[in-house]
Amino acid sequence: MDATSRTDSVPVKVDPDTSTVWLYGQATGARKALVTQHLAALLSEGRDDITVDLTGATGLSNALLDVFAAIACLMEPPRRLIVHAPASLGIAQRLSARLPKPDSPSLALRLTVLER
Repeated sequence: MDATSRTDSVPVKVDPDTSTVWLYGQATGARKALVTQHLAALLSEGRDDITVDLTGATGLSNALLDVFAAIACLMEPPRRLIVHAPASLGIAQRLSARLPKPDSPSLALRLTVLER
């Protein structure tokens, strides 16, 4: 399934077979509802891992970081949200700054950030 905003600024692709959501370009808060909907649908399927692939993203809003953390908190280990992202987005550092306890064992088991 493909979706684009009215301005075609941030394409979103979803593959339910692999439980993967891809975001491209500037991933802004305008995508928050759509990304949340896709992640919630994948979460309800009960798969162990859900992957968010940001390797094609050039920017990421804090609103979407909050969505990733919220979805991860809903997952019971061994289920987890895996985020693939370019190091230039600084996701791990940004999560540390935004979350009250980003290094808590509970969240660390549920949210994995793989930066390249």
